[in-house]
Amino acid sequence: MVDLAALRGELTTALHGVSATVDGELVLLTAHTTQPYPVMAWDVWPTWLAVRPVAMCVQETDWQACVALPGGDPQSTVAAGDAFVEPVATALQAYQLTTIQPGQVIVSDGGNVPILIFNITI
Repeated sequence: MVDLAALRGELTTALHGVSATVDGELVLLTAHTTQPYPVMAWDVWPTWLAVRPVAMCVQETDWQACVALPGGDPQSTVAAGDAFVEPVATALQAYQLTTIQPGQVIVSDGGNVPILIFNITI
C-alpha cells in the first residue's frame, strides 16, 4: 500500500520556503504537514484525496497542495495568487500537476480564507 505519511512529508518539504514577490515584497510560504490552525496567509499544506489502483501492486494517489492567500480585498488576493502560481507549480514539477484553481477554506469562526489549490497525482 501507499505510504501516505512519506508522501505528505515529501510534499511538505517541496513546498516549504517557496517564494514570490507580492506587491514588491518577497514572501515565503510556510509549509505544514496538515492544515494549520489557525490558517494564515502564506501557509501551505498537502491534503490527501484518494488512492487508485492502476495495476497489480501499483497505485496512484491524488493530492491537493493548498496555499492560503491574504483575504483583505479581491485585488490583493488575486495579485498574491497570480504571483504564486508559477513558483508553486515549479516546486511540484516532480509530480503530475493536473489543475490549479482558486478556492476557499472555511475557518472555525465561520469565515473563509482564500486559497490556491494545486491538484497533483503521484
